Amino acid sequence: MKQIYPDLWRTAPEHPLPDDLPDLMMHAYLLVREQGNLLFCRSEHHADHRQIRELGGITHQYLTHWHEAALGLARIKEMFGSKLVCHRLAEPTVSQLSPVDLTFETREV
Repeated sequence: MKQIYPDLWRTAPEHPLPDDLPDLMMHAYLLVREQGNLLFCRSEHHADHRQIRELGGITHQYLTHWHEAALGLARIKEMFGSKLVCHRLAEPTVSQLSPVDLTFETREV
């Protein structure tokens, strides 16, 4: 993981479709907060999970798009005791890989 700001970290890159689109790359972002850390997107790297634990774990993992769903979602929920959050319309796809705890419909700050 790489620290971007004092409270924001970026995970190692993932290449979710290496055969079809080898240049496609994605990262997750960890926001460190006193009231509980948030993970945005997904991280399938065990080294990132260890670093997240060292930084205090997470209370919530937010998926912003259905295609961020991955096999590691359930593992992350179990590892950190976190809640999985996604858009209401993504819930049917995401819930095939892990139970969804909360959904949203609108953009919030």
